Amino acid sequence: MIQRIQTIYLFLAAVAAIAFLFVPFGKINMNGFSNRKLQMKVIAVAILLSIALIGLSVYAIVLHQKDQYQFGPRLSFLCLFLCLIFLAYKGVKHDEQLVKSMDRLR
Repeated sequence: MIQRIQTIYLFLAAVAAIAFLFVPFGKINMNGFSNRKLQMKVIAVAILLSIALIGLSVYAIVLHQKDQYQFGPRLSFLCLFLCLIFLAYKGVKHDEQLVKSMDRLR
């Protein structure tokens, strides 16, 4: 059941990750919106891993293609994955702040 916008972001990130043939962190995390802190940790790990993979991909491209650089669709999918997973993190963080503000009112 899709209840929050970050679920859509995580689904799109999973699609981008599958397109890259990378572990679909979004798929692991989509149904766990009741435990937001764990979800934020898993998303943070996914962000760090995708940044590392982007760095390694750029390094490999520069190392092997010194004359002309070609950034193919795989790197584009990784960048899309990073953007979507970051948006999902912001959505989860917003939900956590909303829940905390509601707890103060009780």
